[in-house]
Amino acid sequence: MTAHNYKPTLEILEGRLKASKPQASFADTFADIDDDLFAFLLLKDFDGYPNVKAALPDWPPDAIRIDSVGNFPLAESVKEALSFYKRVREWQSKYGNVPFDEASVLDYGCGWGRMLRVFGKNVLPDKLYGCDPNPVFIDFCKSLRVPGNIRLSDWESRQRAFDLEFDLAYCFSVFTHTSEILQFNILERLAEMLTSDGLLIATVRPGSLIESVGGEMEYFTEEEKLDWLRRFEKGSFLYKPYPGSIHWGITVIPEDYLAANWTKHFELLEIACFYQNWTQVPVILRRK
Repeated sequence: MTAHNYKPTLEILEGRLKASKPQASFADTFADIDDDLFAFLLLKDFDGYPNVKAALPDWPPDAIRIDSVGNFPLAESVKEALSFYKRVREWQSKYGNVPFDEASVLDYGCGWGRMLRVFGKNVLPDKLYGCDPNPVFIDFCKSLRVPGNIRLSDWESRQRAFDLEFDLAYCFSVFTHTSEILQFNILERLAEMLTSDGLLIATVRPGSLIESVGGEMEYFTEEEKLDWLRRFEKGSFLYKPYPGSIHWGITVIPEDYLAANWTKHFELLEIACFYQNWTQVPVILRRK
């Protein structure tokens, strides 16, 4: 992207930030900017406009980013975050108890803040929260100036990360890697932190992942794949831990299992499709 293409918007933002005393919040600065243009701006691929660049968060090293979200370009990583953000807004509008722009929002398993960068565009700073059990990611969030109130959680999710209640919580690519025990711990903590009728939007792996070639399935033998397919058809929770790990690995959760085991505290509203990444299936639930 060149500054020439979006010069009027960049000039407006630069002037807005210069005139802002005290410094405007992230949402106050960018809320009225077109979503897709905002995603371009996040890449910081433009010259000049130092106040705009200073207001936008920086990115972690490529090695960290690729190791945590996949080996694809930064622009694709932002595109996926933007697509998920737009869908979450739609689901909050359809099922939520408050408008999206008024909702208190929790990113559970925020990593280095990929999603928070986008959600911060419209969610006010005092209503945007994130947590993650990896202290390295928390340090990155703070040093890179990711919007939101971000805190370290415990690895097994045995304790609440915040003594607050949220209207909306999301877990992008969290239940795709948890053991069955950790899965239930996270669901319990989210139930504790969501308001009555609050929404939870989480992603899970589809059964079609089992038959895919490459990616995480390259660590499976053909016999293991066949066994997983049989168990998936029976509605079993499927989990293979990473080497040296107990609670983190490769997880696939059938729809029948979700309906039977995720409904203690939640009403299952919808299992959707996420075209931007077919390996992430959104599950929309409402706190009972």
